[in-house]
Amino acid sequence: MKPSALPVFLAVGLVILPQASQGQRIASLTHFAAPEPPARRYPATYYFEGAAIGAGVFGTTGAFLGYEFGCHYSENQSDCAAGPIVAASLVGALIGGTVGTLVGGLFPAPHPRPLRGDPGRAALLGASAGALWGFGVFPHFCLNGCSTGEIVFALSNTAAGALAGLIVGH
Repeated sequence: MKPSALPVFLAVGLVILPQASQGQRIASLTHFAAPEPPARRYPATYYFEGAAIGAGVFGTTGAFLGYEFGCHYSENQSDCAAGPIVAASLVGALIGGTVGTLVGGLFPAPHPRPLRGDPGRAALLGASAGALWGFGVFPHFCLNGCSTGEIVFALSNTAAGALAGLIVGH
């Protein structure tokens, strides 16, 4: 049996011309590794601080509104239960946390979580936000005078904002 010329030429060509057979080599294992996820870098903002303070202040507002509409204005005072007040507080905290995140995200910060380790400044910021909302925006700056309930509400908002600021600052 006489071998044909084609297989001989192919065998010689693969031995003499190694560049032509590059496709036959095993690729390195780096080609089979999972690609690294792209690193996303967001600028540092006050979003976390805004979320905590907004949730505290609006949670207090939700509790106040739940009491006012659920208990204070009802015909029967025995209908007043803690369930609607807690539910209104949770809804208020959810809304306030979302709004606080959006507002805090608008302000650039020097580094992530800039108020960590500074509880005094964080508490002052939270108390200021609570006082502005409690005494200012909600009762319209008490231009027609404030009732006792509005003063208690404003002080509660101030305390909730300060407490949220303390938590953020720690």
